[in-house]
Amino acid sequence: MSTRWLSGLLAGLYVCVALTAAAPAPAPGEDWPTYGHDPGGQRHSPLADITPANVARLEVAWTYSLRGSATPAQVAPPEDAASSAQRAAEAAGPAPRRRTRLAASQVTPLMVDGRLYLTTPYGRAVALDATTGREVWSTPVPGPGQPSLRGVEYWRGDGAVGPRLFFGTRDGRLFALDAKDGRPSQGFGADGVVKLATAEILQGGDERFYGMTSPPLVYGNLVITGAAVQEFPPRGAAGDVRAWDARTGALVWTFHSVPRPGERFHNTWAAGSATNRSGVNVWGFMTVDVARGILYLPFGAPAFDRYGGDRHGDNLFSSSLVAVDAATGRYLWHFQVVRHDIWDNDLQAPPLLFNATVSGKRVPAVAITSKNGLLFVLDRVSGKPLHPVEYRKVPASDVPGERTAPLQPFPRWTPPLARTSFRFDDVARLTPEHTQWCERWMADKKMVPGGLYHPVHLNQPTISFPGLQGGNNWGGSAFDPASALLYVNTSDLGQVTELVPSSTGPLPYERGPTSGRFMQPETRLPCQAPPWGQLHAIDMSTGRVRWQATLGTTDSLPAALRETGRPNVGGPIVTAGGVVFIGATDDSRFRAFDARTGQLLWTHRLGASAHATPMSYRGTDGRQFVVVSATGGSFLDSPVTADELVAFALPRPAPTFRDPYAGSKKLLVIADLSTGNQIAHLGVSHAMASLERIGRESGAYVAILRTDTNLVTKGEVWGTGDYAKGGRRQAPMHSLDYFDAVLFYTNGELNLTDRQKQDLLDFVAKDGKGFVGVHTAAITAASWPEYARMLGGFFDNHPWNVSSARLIVERPDSPMMQGFATGQTLVDEHYQMLPVPYSRSEVDVLARLDPDSLDLSNPGVHRTDRDFPVAWIKSYGRGRVFYSYIGHPDAAWDDPRVQTMYREAIRWAMDGGATPQPHPPTTR
Repeated sequence: MSTRWLSGLLAGLYVCVALTAAAPAPAPGEDWPTYGHDPGGQRHSPLADITPANVARLEVAWTYSLRGSATPAQVAPPEDAASSAQRAAEAAGPAPRRRTRLAASQVTPLMVDGRLYLTTPYGRAVALDATTGREVWSTPVPGPGQPSLRGVEYWRGDGAVGPRLFFGTRDGRLFALDAKDGRPSQGFGADGVVKLATAEILQGGDERFYGMTSPPLVYGNLVITGAAVQEFPPRGAAGDVRAWDARTGALVWTFHSVPRPGERFHNTWAAGSATNRSGVNVWGFMTVDVARGILYLPFGAPAFDRYGGDRHGDNLFSSSLVAVDAATGRYLWHFQVVRHDIWDNDLQAPPLLFNATVSGKRVPAVAITSKNGLLFVLDRVSGKPLHPVEYRKVPASDVPGERTAPLQPFPRWTPPLARTSFRFDDVARLTPEHTQWCERWMADKKMVPGGLYHPVHLNQPTISFPGLQGGNNWGGSAFDPASALLYVNTSDLGQVTELVPSSTGPLPYERGPTSGRFMQPETRLPCQAPPWGQLHAIDMSTGRVRWQATLGTTDSLPAALRETGRPNVGGPIVTAGGVVFIGATDDSRFRAFDARTGQLLWTHRLGASAHATPMSYRGTDGRQFVVVSATGGSFLDSPVTADELVAFALPRPAPTFRDPYAGSKKLLVIADLSTGNQIAHLGVSHAMASLERIGRESGAYVAILRTDTNLVTKGEVWGTGDYAKGGRRQAPMHSLDYFDAVLFYTNGELNLTDRQKQDLLDFVAKDGKGFVGVHTAAITAASWPEYARMLGGFFDNHPWNVSSARLIVERPDSPMMQGFATGQTLVDEHYQMLPVPYSRSEVDVLARLDPDSLDLSNPGVHRTDRDFPVAWIKSYGRGRVFYSYIGHPDAAWDDPRVQTMYREAIRWAMDGGATPQPHPPTTR
């Protein structure tokens, strides 16, 4: 080993050690290392920076497009067979026709050691810088199955093996990636992949319907998986829970969700009915009591979940919470929430672990919420109810062969949190048209009103509440250990179902044609009276509801009627600052509530509905962040109109140093130094130098020159990247709001996002600021029509190229036209405006080309009116726009007339002055 190489290595090691020492380790709980923040799923952040007093000041800190660096082939993933089958089982109908290349996600990222980890619906796993949203690495997931849409699980490693990320796919594979660089974890399975869809688990069923939609759970050196399986036909893949060695991928234990012959509770199934039974699976979230080594498994309903005549009995462990030894999978206890489930009342929300106070003593507890809208609280060691439970008689089924359970459990202390009944006089009366539609629909279909545990009738549609998407669903709840309040959101979205004789089997009955959501499809208005969505706070020491808040807005209704609540999917989080954050609703809002009172404190309109659970952490800049994914989608079929992960934070503290440009007018110059074919554009660098010098020498303005578009934003850039705080001479350029005008000299859109484009237009139209356009090429106007409308029209190609032409000065009194006179010759790259939508009724032309000096025989000349404007001003909303194409060759920028024109144009754009006066062309 050379001494030179060794000294370099030692120097590098020193730097690494120094940097590590300088960066403070996150305090316990300030990361978000698993789906529920902690293994018990409390979704409580100890961060208290954001409070009811300041939450209204939250702003977007950064956004990340879930498409990221995806290839075009990954941008529009098709719906797989498992998703289609699950939609059919939920009577959700076919997925809406995709109108964009976007895909839906329900992901909740994890945050560990300054990085966010997540999966995307574009076939990738990614790591982001948690403070800036910058992509650190991106790993494509090979194969047809999309990675689990709700996220990943993190394992810190065991010393010999480094940290790993685990996630499943819809085609039955378990992936392990190295958290450091996203590469497949060697030593785990085959190149980081374990096949979950084994012959033993498939039981002869179709492997296309076996996969994972939620993240697995890590306990010690085990990674524990549930699965999404078919809901019809009834025989197929098992919903067993399995544990795998996190280092090697070897199978460690299996818990049979449907007891096999000789196993305890096998007799809860009629003879032969348990064999190869599908359903009874954990497609949602598990939690674990790490100290006690107890794993909590929330199981779903059996297949088929509308008719159970082929499976008489209570059917354990369907719709049950089961506790097992986390290290071995050994059964400990169970609590069945729904006996002989024929309502699809899956338990898929994370069982929430907390410490309850009973008779003055602290008792380890677990809270269960589910689709039925009921809340059960159990001793998490014994499984016995801590809040009293009673078993009530429920209606019997009239379907031949069906044997419903005569009794079902109900909590005594906490009332149902969602609607559990419906009568015809409960119909919504918001608008006459909607009421009439619902009443006619119910009458025409001869529907039967029902509610919780009302069996579906044969040949007669039955209205069931809370419904398949009602109650709490997989979103679950959050818990504040300081106040002992549990927060849970619910939907009142009923389901209409009928059973009809089956002509194809394998069961005698199947869902009939009148099956679906209890709402008007065109308006998305449920047919029962609101509220349709609520957020609840329950005192877990008494089981009483502390407060309830309406959750969601129906924008299509008149203003006085809009606060109806909305159907929602996804869950809340709560912070030590006393704030509950939740998206979930199908109205594209993200909200914050006062955790003590339920008062709505803050609402942010997103690009799409956030059917995901948010999370919170502390960034390396010291701020508390709150992050939520917003794409739309889910079985609520919210429009998929965005693909964003959105991070919110409080504004950065104002810098303590003085702005060196305070008191000066400030111009942001965005210039493109290359054309689309990467050839240096003539004159651009010379133009930037001239613009900076003109401003400095005249004192009219300070030019901030950029060849990137980072500052073209209404968001916050201060303190990140090139705009990091520090330095006496650094200007605090937080966003566009810092500037008085913007000048564009571009050959295209550069890399502006849709949000940045809108911000730039709003800067002019809404803020009343100024815009100066210089020699913008036709490509920008053609691909960004609103930009062209702001400027005054669409540009044609260059029929004359760089040539000489005479000027006609139409506004000789304008300061911008000083030095120019009619008849003077101008050498530049001349081109023309297209006839439409350019109009003299909107544009105040300062100067135009003399048509007698042009070759009008060129077939590229389209202006039969002989109107060839060179420079003009116009209004755009409250703002002002100047445009000239002068400035292509270097010589133009050395022309004192051109320099004066742009100096005065910039002054006018910043300060106002002469109001544009559209006028017809002057005669020569």
